[in-house]
Amino acid sequence: MSRSPADGHPGWHQLAGGAWLFRGQEFDDERGHSREIFDLTSRPEGFEGFVTAQENIVATRAAGCARGMHYQVPPYAQAKVATVVKGTAQFFWVSLREKSALPQVNSIMLTAGATSLYTPADCSHGFVAVDHDTRFLLKTSAPVSLDHRGQVNFLSKSLKFDFACPIREDLLSPRDQNAPEWEMRRQ
Repeated sequence: MSRSPADGHPGWHQLAGGAWLFRGQEFDDERGHSREIFDLTSRPEGFEGFVTAQENIVATRAAGCARGMHYQVPPYAQAKVATVVKGTAQFFWVSLREKSALPQVNSIMLTAGATSLYTPADCSHGFVAVDHDTRFLLKTSAPVSLDHRGQVNFLSKSLKFDFACPIREDLLSPRDQNAPEWEMRRQ
């Protein structure tokens, strides 16, 4: 049975768009701390199995730096687990199953700690750093495949993002600057 992080207990909490939030146990003493950031053995019933195929460390230097909305198409579609280890980031995801011209944009703020966000393979995923020098771990269920990449423009007029801080357009990568509108995304 999953428990809501709001009740102070570790465990899984279901979010919109097929995403899940995991809050692990935290242990502190005079030597330091230990944070459980992901535990598949306690996953809720019906949760898709997740196997880590690749793990990355993502670091941003400036608040307002955004990356995404990225995804990969089958057979290299990627489920993702993101865990902030320093700073604060606002994560976004949109279900690629959405057929609507105005799909639901989901978001959550994560700060460094024992909380991880899982987004399924059929979601486009991105983030904006809210603090300078934000860092997070990103586990993916499939390796990067340049032939299977897709993206959606953060600035797409058909997506309604509510950013916690202004996006620094001067820090967008060429890939993100030239990403297609929602309607033109790769299927």
